[in-house]
Amino acid sequence: MDMSLVKFRGADLFQEEVNFLKKIEDLSDHHFSFKETIPHRPTLDFCAEDHHITEIGIRELNLSQLPDDIDSLPRLKILYLELLGLEKLPSSIGKLSSLEKLSLHRNNLSKLPPSIGNLNNLQEFLLFHNQILELPESMGQLSSLKKLHLDENRVSVIPYFIGELSSLKRLGLKGNPIKTLPESIGNLRNLESLTASVCKLERIPDSIGNLKSLKWLYLDSNSLTHIPDSIGNLSNLDSLYLNKNHITTLPDTIGKLESLDQLTFKHNNLTSVPESIGNLKKLKLLDVSNNHLTNLPNSIGKLKSLEQLWLQKNQITELPESIGDLSSL
Repeated sequence: MDMSLVKFRGADLFQEEVNFLKKIEDLSDHHFSFKETIPHRPTLDFCAEDHHITEIGIRELNLSQLPDDIDSLPRLKILYLELLGLEKLPSSIGKLSSLEKLSLHRNNLSKLPPSIGNLNNLQEFLLFHNQILELPESMGQLSSLKKLHLDENRVSVIPYFIGELSSLKRLGLKGNPIKTLPESIGNLRNLESLTASVCKLERIPDSIGNLKSLKWLYLDSNSLTHIPDSIGNLSNLDSLYLNKNHITTLPDTIGKLESLDQLTFKHNNLTSVPESIGNLKKLKLLDVSNNHLTNLPNSIGKLKSLEQLWLQKNQITELPESIGDLSSL
């Protein structure tokens, strides 16, 4: 059997069906769906017979664990194991030396084997919606990793070694009970997107200002009271979302974010907006609704690109005359 791509969805695989699959010469253009008829444990043994497989995608099966001999697929580059009920990964997964993309979306994993750090070519690691409690230190060795999504897990501490993932461009931490980010996060000089919404963040490290490649920063629904001045160093930042926190003031350095397109601070405790806001020449969206503002700075009129301005549910009684200069509003 010669195959480079194997996909299964919405099925339980059992031994008799597997024997049938062995007779098929090319699976690359087929879509299989079997009903549960035989009470055998699902198996992937048929895959081990073809060492040329480069991609496996399996979704919505009843498969609590992978076979230990999954390392018999030396050319495997993409492995999607989603909505399977997986509870653990075999250590042998670390021997998939060609693996570039690994998706374990919506399983029941609570930990990862240390051998995961041996996946030197791994570029995308997707762990959305599991029960992960902590990350093995060996993950700091994933020097090729560009995308890491840990959204909706149970990780309470982001380890210091996260800063060793020098190739990382996207980091998703949404929905984890994290109170702080390590200072080492500032070492991620290639990071373009950081999502840490709906966590329990109480502070942002000053080193956040070192993320010179950062374009998107999402920190909604946390317990933040303060934004470090260093945030003004994010010269490439396009979107800054800090809704539903407890922030009382914005640093003057916010005006240094000259690439900013969207700035949202709704549902905070802001009492004022700094004059430096007028320096954001590219800003198209400003949302400071649901705060405690009583006025706006005159510099608001300098936001010539502004298309949306949200001010509802504040204590503003009068708008500055300069607001009439907002020709794009």
